[in-house]
Amino acid sequence: MCAENSSLCLKTNVRIPIVQSIQIFHDNYPSYSTITRSDGFIIRINECYLVRKRNENLTSSQYDIFFIERLWIDNNNVIQASGFYYLRSYETFHEVNRKFFSNEVFRFPSINESININSILRPCYILDTGTYCKGKPICEYSSRILTMDLFICEYRVDKSAKIFTRLPKSKHNGCNMKSYCFDSYIEKLSIKRDYQ
Repeated sequence: MCAENSSLCLKTNVRIPIVQSIQIFHDNYPSYSTITRSDGFIIRINECYLVRKRNENLTSSQYDIFFIERLWIDNNNVIQASGFYYLRSYETFHEVNRKFFSNEVFRFPSINESININSILRPCYILDTGTYCKGKPICEYSSRILTMDLFICEYRVDKSAKIFTRLPKSKHNGCNMKSYCFDSYIEKLSIKRDYQ
């Protein structure tokens, strides 16, 4: 069976089921906390990933940022993920003179659409300003994280992407800042909102 379809191999394909599901979903598919894709890429819930644009005819080289809240396998044996997107400043409606950090993103409300995990390209990290200035996480896939994969998020937007609300501390994605998985800067960064 492994030679025919490597994603069905129980020895090389890691699927960790959630022991106790907090939410009950209407589709009754079992949820997983971790799933390994057929190319060996590990995908986990409560992490952010860069995914291909939803609108394929866009010519922008930037990808969408997607936070995974749930992983499951549908009836067609296709691994699906659901969660919410982060929007960049140019994807929101705001005053012309409002300034942003160059890598600032905004949490968009959860949606009821799912994505195929094959559209996931690589992990990215969403940090609050305090953590962003102290250092950056160490990625398990490569020794260094690209600066273009680090983002700052302090606000969420409504479904129309017009109203900005400050995110409470409890809604920020946690980041382990232990020395074995966080590369602290020698001197704290000083950042400024100067991007329009």
